[in-house]
Amino acid sequence: MRRHVDQVMQAGARGKGLVERILAFSRSGLGERVPVHVQSVVEETLEILAASLLPQVRLEKRLDAGDTAVVGDATQLHQVAMNLCTNALQAMSTAGCLRWRWRKWQCPSAACSRTARWCRVLMCASR
Repeated sequence: MRRHVDQVMQAGARGKGLVERILAFSRSGLGERVPVHVQSVVEETLEILAASLLPQVRLEKRLDAGDTAVVGDATQLHQVAMNLCTNALQAMSTAGCLRWRWRKWQCPSAACSRTARWCRVLMCASR
């Protein structure tokens, strides 16, 4: 029972933080551009999403991007991740599997900066 209460409290704190970031974003028009740990934002998004999935929908995630960060706004990144998931879920009928894979990736093109680190997202919605 205590574990469930702790999970509810953590979810509430995440929700509060998200609402504060959304309100700050809507007031200023532009979010604060700071280093954002991408995998943490994606994990949070997937946790929120998992709580609202139908029992017939399975969520599989493999997050291997480690400490990869981008300079940007965490709220906007959260919004992008949630929109990708929502679109994938809408492509399913009533059951299926949503797979999210996040990993480090090396760009094979000479046009890519040699010092840049890249990440790649692979999403798949199947019935």
